[in-house]
Amino acid sequence: MNYKRISCLMLSILLCLCVCGCTSGNKMKIYTGTYISGVQYDMPESKTLADFGGYTLSIEGEHASPLLSKSGCEKTWGVLPVDFLSGWDYDYGSPISESALFLTYYDPTYESFFTINSSDAVPKGRMLVKEVENGVKITYFFDEVEVSVPVTYILDENGFSIKINPLEIVESNFIVMSVSVAPFLCSAKNVNDKNRYLFVPSGSGAVMYTDCRGKARTYEEEVYGEDLAREKKWDYTNSEQIHMPVFGAVDGSSAMYGIITSGAASSSVGAYAGDKNAGYSGVYPIFNIRSYNNVQVDIGGTTGLKNFIRLADKRNPGTFEVKYGILTGEDASLGGIASVYRDYLGLSGGAKSKLVNLTMLGGLMAERNAVGVPYTVFSETTKLSEAKTIFEQLKSEIGVPMNVRLLGYGDTGLTVEKIAGGFSFNSGLGSKEDLKSFAEYCDDGGSKLYFDFDTVRFGSSGSGYSKRSDAAVDTTDYRVKKYTFDIALRKVDTTKKALYIISRAALPNVIADTVKAADKFGVSGVSFSELGVSAYSDFKDEKYYGKSGIASDVGGALEKIRTGKTSVCTAAANDYAAVASDFIDEIPAVSSSYIAFDADVPFYGMVFSGCKENAVSINLSSTQRDKFLDAVKTGSGLSFVLAYDVNSDAVTSQYSAYISADYASIKDGIIAFAEEYSDCFNAVSGSTVKSYSDNGGVSKTVFENGVVVIVNKTESAVTLDGVSVDAKSFIWRATV
Repeated sequence: MNYKRISCLMLSILLCLCVCGCTSGNKMKIYTGTYISGVQYDMPESKTLADFGGYTLSIEGEHASPLLSKSGCEKTWGVLPVDFLSGWDYDYGSPISESALFLTYYDPTYESFFTINSSDAVPKGRMLVKEVENGVKITYFFDEVEVSVPVTYILDENGFSIKINPLEIVESNFIVMSVSVAPFLCSAKNVNDKNRYLFVPSGSGAVMYTDCRGKARTYEEEVYGEDLAREKKWDYTNSEQIHMPVFGAVDGSSAMYGIITSGAASSSVGAYAGDKNAGYSGVYPIFNIRSYNNVQVDIGGTTGLKNFIRLADKRNPGTFEVKYGILTGEDASLGGIASVYRDYLGLSGGAKSKLVNLTMLGGLMAERNAVGVPYTVFSETTKLSEAKTIFEQLKSEIGVPMNVRLLGYGDTGLTVEKIAGGFSFNSGLGSKEDLKSFAEYCDDGGSKLYFDFDTVRFGSSGSGYSKRSDAAVDTTDYRVKKYTFDIALRKVDTTKKALYIISRAALPNVIADTVKAADKFGVSGVSFSELGVSAYSDFKDEKYYGKSGIASDVGGALEKIRTGKTSVCTAAANDYAAVASDFIDEIPAVSSSYIAFDADVPFYGMVFSGCKENAVSINLSSTQRDKFLDAVKTGSGLSFVLAYDVNSDAVTSQYSAYISADYASIKDGIIAFAEEYSDCFNAVSGSTVKSYSDNGGVSKTVFENGVVVIVNKTESAVTLDGVSVDAKSFIWRATV
């Protein structure tokens, strides 16, 4: 069989016998099962399988393709595109759009990953189709690698879903790493039309138009970010991360969205766009069946360091499921997909953000040298009294309540040592009495003070948590170590002290302990900058493989502490942490900026604005004006990171935020931004986003209360809807 290899994720690595000896100790469970070879199965008859809520699920017999249609929608959406089924003329074998699955496997001989698609790798007659209640279960046989994958397609009162149970997958000598289901179900035709595009949830969100302009454009990122338990030495991309497991395709007057409802943390989102021969561009879920780690071993001699892949001993737990829906009319848009996802998260409007939000940088451990002997001291950059001065000055000038985050006010400040800063308040920054007084002062005026705790990373034992027994482990059974990242060289600096990641089992206890500490300080607001954006495996227990359970563990723990008098703040949070937050700071305003993307969209802000207090970080960007306009697009608040004394210790440290955080330098800019935005912000605050469109840097947002905001991020004045908007500016009006 001449099957197509879509991509090879890693180069073949041939290791010496020493390394082979290391890999042989990996007691990996191979799920052999019984592979059925040689049987030619009959294709099913075309028929209707189920009808619910205006949806119809049927199956097309010749290609065994499930089809989904909805009353009022002209397009029928098929696991294989319907236009292809009705007569696709292709001279060079099967087009990739005939694929119901992409399969990525590990080849032990070459110690590499390879991906094949079912259009070439699954011969006709090698699909076993069985009807089940309200749907069909199809087993796809990949004969070349002797892997079979059963997939269930169901339509019921909860909608249309596709499911895979990893334990049902049969493998032999090749190990299944991931399965991409229905890569061309959520798809749009490859035509030059801005009304046909794919939506991917990278960072703030991004769109990929479906026109053909050369080679296919591809995309893939892990849901909730890369697994922190995987070793990473280099980073060649300017990467954001996926914060929510939702995607979609708009195809003219109709659209389809997909939401990964089970196994999201162990999944990725992929897209394949602009391939002329495929005819369609698709976005799809990738179910990661097994975890792995890239490991370096020092062989010694002239060989030195060698890389090899260490697979997890078991598959990731649980069943994977993705649910799809069809949108028509005005809802067949980015705004329609955002509205559906907002409802899925159980969010509703009415939450008014604060116009200005502040993050104070307390201090850090600085290196010193006395007579050749190195030592460290704590260097204060914003004492509590100075933070209060900043707050009072800005409140007096702007005249509105604010959220205030205290970042780096624990035992060693921004420098990570004990978990959660030792659950302490650094006495060099003030007294606990002063902290309590500041918190009460904020609360009395409608503002809120949040004390930030790093509940994920730690460098030393203490406060009841040990770096030996309470650290997460990777697939090699060694403790996960994370090093400082050198931005200039785009690699980790292994000469600096490594940090550990708290074990998944201990994580809920650490979160609970932060509330106890904050209560002792007299502070009712708790901030989790790292926790909200961190997702990771812990191979001490198979229930944590593949980042499994991170959403329920973190979301549940945060909801638990919010039920009392404690308020929760997160930063750029994944959806499960964002939903459990009172305030989401630094919401993502850009995507990963991959070359495959055509435009960034503020999807994250469209989902949460009006439902949760939120803000966009302004002053840490080199293009502050653009970040300000990004906040205006979704009616988000403005967030500023500040330090009262940006001393030499701060400037020469690894904390790049200090470069742009000097309060004296940016005070006037904060006030100017607030004055410019105030009227528009007050007009939209508490209202959700109804629709959003963008044409070359000129965007239009319509809010549910009828307010329209037009933002021009280009260098020239433009006219839209008969209204002139200056370059790098915005206008708003109260009615559509």
